[in-house]
Amino acid sequence: MVKRFFLLWAVLLSFYVSGLASEGEKIFHARGCAGCHDKARDSIGPALSTISQKYNRDPNKLLKFFKGQAEPIIWPDKFRIMEPFMNMLKHMEDKDLRALADYILSF
Repeated sequence: MVKRFFLLWAVLLSFYVSGLASEGEKIFHARGCAGCHDKARDSIGPALSTISQKYNRDPNKLLKFFKGQAEPIIWPDKFRIMEPFMNMLKHMEDKDLRALADYILSF
């Protein structure tokens, strides 16, 4: 009985997390992030896998950066180029920022 409960809980949690990631992916593309950020290859901006690694897959660290409460830790010398786009994030709802962070950190 206990094993079934934990199995059901794990399945429900995976659906919840994948739902956030897919919402985050929609936001990622709608906001134009894909124009500079590739999933696996650094280009104009760091790859999502690079971001995930540098932020230790910690959504709270990335959320602070999104909200302008933390300095950039990846390519700080190029931040001025990205700053106008980052300013748009400051006005997004927390749930959308969280979904975006979860998507980025899934790589």
